[in-house]
Amino acid sequence: MTGEIHIHSNSPTLPAIWGEGDQFEGVRGVSHNAHGGVVGINDGKIITVEGPGPGVYGESSENEGVRGVSHSAHGGVVGTNDGKGVVAGPGVYGESSENEGARGVSHSIHGGVVGSNDGQGPGVYGTSPGIGIFGESTRGGFGVSGVTDSSINDAVAGVSGSNTGAGYAVLGKGGVGLRGEGSVWNGVEGVNTSGGVGSEFLETVVLAVPV
Repeated sequence: MTGEIHIHSNSPTLPAIWGEGDQFEGVRGVSHNAHGGVVGINDGKIITVEGPGPGVYGESSENEGVRGVSHSAHGGVVGTNDGKGVVAGPGVYGESSENEGARGVSHSIHGGVVGSNDGQGPGVYGTSPGIGIFGESTRGGFGVSGVTDSSINDAVAGVSGSNTGAGYAVLGKGGVGLRGEGSVWNGVEGVNTSGGVGSEFLETVVLAVPV
């Protein structure tokens, strides 16, 4: 498929079109229909050490490599991946050698980062040799909060912890190590399937000794 202007380059080092601007954009594309103002497609089959080339590549020495701005209800930057099976990759991939791989910032009541899954997998998944998922609140809120619709399945918890080793599934430390409130049943319930103690509470009492 060709357009009104078609330029072809067979050079391994020279682009078909080069745009450069000292005071403004090097290249600008404007579309007045449902198609993109600028579209990049790469159907190359030659694989280098970096892999096949990207459809769109952005690089900056002082600012964002790629920036997207939306003035509607749609995302400023959207990534989709329709790969199947072993070739299925992430919709958006972020990597950094010294800082966050991906960062989300919100100035409203909505989440800075939101993960949604309409299948059977988790909405947000974290893996690390250290902490898989870490939550912190700087204004007195919950560091991590979990909510579930218990009317669907009474056995499902708002927050669940599991440990495939011999350590704790859930560990709480603080002024109060663990607090549970139950409107229908126990506030805190422990079950042991190996014959041990289901729930055990240890209390440390410090006595003032007169001198």
